[in-house]
Amino acid sequence: MRAQVKLEAILTFFIFIITIFWIFNFYFLKVRGVVYEIDSDIAELKAQSVAELLVLYPGDPSNWDSTGFPAVIGLTNGTPYMLSLAKVEKLRKNCTSVLESSGIDLVLIEIINASNNERIASCGSYMAYGSSIERRAFLNNNPVIVRVTAWWG
Repeated sequence: MRAQVKLEAILTFFIFIITIFWIFNFYFLKVRGVVYEIDSDIAELKAQSVAELLVLYPGDPSNWDSTGFPAVIGLTNGTPYMLSLAKVEKLRKNCTSVLESSGIDLVLIEIINASNNERIASCGSYMAYGSSIERRAFLNNNPVIVRVTAWWG
């Protein structure tokens, strides 16, 4: 009789351990994978939104390169895909202030000469996980790549 109680207790203990193992396995393999995908999608949407603002919109105010910092960032001179050199320079020199005034965080903005891959401007931070979007534009009639990486993690 006493051996049966011990056997039942041991069997119950093993079933409990297997159940706990299954729950942790489910969480780490399924739930975290879904969360990772959601974070990745959100970062990609953020990168797309910021990239579109940069290459299509002059910002708000539209003359923020000479009057202060923008409430909404944009790098064009008023014509879509035609970047303003003054705005790119202000972004490069005052990166933190421009991004903070626009309410943008966890991004890296790079403007690269499309002809020779030379980095013209870089603004933002680097982190472990990110989604990048590239848009083509012109700066002083030269083709450039505007790359925006949004981070998560």
